[in-house]
Amino acid sequence: MLPTDPEKGYAHSGIKTFTYDELVQATHNFDTKREIGDGGFCTVYQGKLQDGRAVAVRRLYDHNNKREAQFMNEVEILTHLCHQNLVSL
Repeated sequence: MLPTDPEKGYAHSGIKTFTYDELVQATHNFDTKREIGDGGFCTVYQGKLQDGRAVAVRRLYDHNNKREAQFMNEVEILTHLCHQNLVSL
């Protein structure tokens, strides 16, 4: 079950997730200059974690349970894919 406040971070299917504050810092407050993609329900930003790792951060357009469930389903699928054009989770 997902927490009532997803901004606090949680683990889903063994995948480390980050707090909202960590993602804000990594993307420089979701700076539009860091946008690298746009999808059906999210925008993708280039970011850098405190440990120096480059990351792609997906931010949902609107927070609602249906979109969050779709997003988490996609994350679940991506954890099992391995392809040269996909960033591994």
